[in-house]
Formats: sequence, structure tokens, C-alpha cells
Amino acid sequence: MRAAVVLAAFVIVGCGSSSPESGDASPDAATATDGPTSDAPTTSSDAGSDASGYPAFAPDMPQIVDQGGSVLGSPRIVTVTWQADSNAATFEAFGDAIGASNYWHATTSEYGIAPATSGASNHVRIQTAPATKMTDTALDAFVADQVGDTATSGWPANDANTIYILYLPESLELTSDGSNACDVEDGYHDETFTTSNDRVVYAVIVEGCHDTEDVVSFSTETASHELVESSTDPFIQEALAWTGFDADHYAWETWTEQQDELADACQDNDDAYYTDVAPFAYALQRSWSNASAAAGHNPCVPVPGVPNYSAVALDPQPITLTVDTKTISTKGFSIPNGQTQTIRLGLYSDAPTADWTVSVVEGDGFSTPSTSHLQITMSAASGNNGDVVDATITTTATKASGVLATILSTQNGINHYVPFLVATE
Repeated sequence: MRAAVVLAAFVIVGCGSSSPESGDASPDAATATDGPTSDAPTTSSDAGSDASGYPAFAPDMPQIVDQGGSVLGSPRIVTVTWQADSNAATFEAFGDAIGASNYWHATTSEYGIAPATSGASNHVRIQTAPATKMTDTALDAFVADQVGDTATSGWPANDANTIYILYLPESLELTSDGSNACDVEDGYHDETFTTSNDRVVYAVIVEGCHDTEDVVSFSTETASHELVESSTDPFIQEALAWTGFDADHYAWETWTEQQDELADACQDNDDAYYTDVAPFAYALQRSWSNASAAAGHNPCVPVPGVPNYSAVALDPQPITLTVDTKTISTKGFSIPNGQTQTIRLGLYSDAPTADWTVSVVEGDGFSTPSTSHLQITMSAASGNNGDVVDATITTTATKASGVLATILSTQNGINHYVPFLVATE
């Protein structure tokens, strides 16, 4: 489910959960195909391509940038539930176990995060009945009040590594600007301040947004998303940390609708959701790894147990766009209105696998834009590691902010998405 930035003055990160897997599949048993073809793409570096020829070249994939703010290097998770919530014990167990899990190591260690800690002393069960409706601003004030007076509230004292994660019961409707918050997000993380101006990092899981998914799976998926981001980008009001794609890959900002923290970058992928195995057998969401993306593996970790397959546009050039009156310098392709250009797509996988289909569509690959700006034809409909497929693009209308196009690599019904931008002026 695609999510938008929401909730008044807060910077909020939404989390979707449309099609969770019931465990990772085993590696693809398809017969290995031939190695790279004679028309294999050339790059300025072969970093990321191993001796076996998988991937065939170092793919031009984005990096999420360290903006300079602090991370929570040794997170302590405080799980806050309501006594009336029948799933309270499950959510407490989840918070206690996630920090030592392989999932946590895979998603956070490269960003300087140690194993998170929790335990019974970090459980809060609110004894009063939950409200039937609460605004986001009231919830923010509630957190600040409880943390600011722990002697009365009984909440564990705040420190520089604490994350308070609140699970709002299904019976509690969270609203933002008068609307149900579920219309725009499923959960979020933020920071607030006590009356003594102490910073408080917290996350919110809106159980009532689970739609047709069971509430526990929905909640742990959303919690995994928000806990990763609360650790790697905790101080979103004043000191951003790991958020935002590098300048050359502004296309990914457009594709994610500026939802550009580590878990955001993966939440729309077809293979983003899965259920782990014992001892951490919870429904989870994968999160972006700069290292995995650069190496040609699935950029969302823990990686699925199948070969990664994808395609990128080769040889993008510097382009300039106008976005919300700002001039954006990035990379893409300049195709003025009425002109045609052929773009080479380099296909790669990180292990032998069957051929996959490849196509280029205008927009994000999820829906058809209301206004068409591009006509696209393909030289081939499928390929394999090291192949090059041409996409011939004709611009039929202009757009100052550039036109988003997305490469779809599809195998067994799973799409992998790589966007690029076309400057039309």
C-alpha cells in the first residue's frame, strides 16, 4: 500500500502491508543460463560484479544518504500497550526479541546500530480504557506528558537511546486534520519534547488500519518498519540522519513520493513482506541496504531466498528539472517534446536464474498516469544476466518536473522496480 506524508506538523513515515509472504521461498532451481552476452553493458567500474559473472556489471543503484544527524546506536525499546489489548503480550515479546534477531542485524548494522534491548522492565500496560478517538496532536502531547513525569506514569525513564513504541488498540481511531489517519498511513515515528525540553523518540502502530490482514501480522510488519527508522533517523524534527536518495537518483524520490527513509524505500516492493522463522517467527518488512543495492543484490534486506534479477538504464546523463519552484540537478535522459531517443537497459542477476520479462512504463508501475507524456517500444520482452534491451522513447508532452518512467523486471509474478526520469523541456 502506498503511503503519504501525513499528520499536520509532524514528519510521518507510513507503512503498508498489502501482500505478505508466508516465508521466503527456496532458491530458484532454474537451469543456469549462458553468461554475459557480447553486447554486455559497460560501466566505469566493475565493483560489485563477482568472479562468477553475477551480476554481469555493477548496477547504477541509488544510495540513501547520511544527512549528519545522530542515530540511536544502542536502542532500548519500550513497548506501550493498553491492558484491554488482547495482543499486548505478543507485542511485548516482539519488542523483546527483535534486537537480537537476524532481521535486526541485516537491516540496521551497516548504519551503526547495535542490537536493541528490551525486557519486562520496558513494558508499559496502560490500565485505563483507551479512548474511542484521539488526534495525532493529542497523542503527541500524551507521550510527552507520560515521559516527562515517569514518577506518576510509571513509564521507564527516557535516555539517549530510548524508543517508546505505542500500539493503539483497534477500538481507538487516530485522526489527523479531522480525517481517519488510516487514509494516509498505518504507523509512524516522530520525536516530541517534554516540558523540560528533553527529546523523546516514539513510534505509533495504528492497529485499526489492518484492513483484511490479521492485526498481529499487520502490527509487527509496521513495527519492524518504524523501529528500523526510529533507530536510523530518530530526530526527524531537527537533525535528520539516514534519509533521502543521493542527488543523481532523484527519480527514486519521485517514485517513493518523497518517502525516503530506509524502510520507506522498500515498502512498495512486491517482495517487501515476509514471515520469518523461529525463533523470531513474526511478519516483517524488509528495509533498504546501501551495501546490498551497490553489490547487485536485492536492495531490500534480509534478502529473499531467490536470485535477485533487475535492470537499470545505462548511461544516464545530467539533467535539470523544476520541482516546486526549485531547480533539481540529477541524472536521467533529456528527450524534448516530439523527439525520440533509444535508451539501453542492462539486465543483471546475482545468481543463475530463468529469463525474466522486462518492460518500461510511464509512471511508477502501479497505476497509469492521468496524462500521457511518453510513447515507449521495446526491442525485446525478456532477457537474462548481461543482456541489453533497448527502450525507444518518444516524448509527446512536456512536464517541467520531468516524467517518471519505471523499468519492470518480472519473474513468477514478482516485479522489481527501477525508476528513471525524462526531462522534456
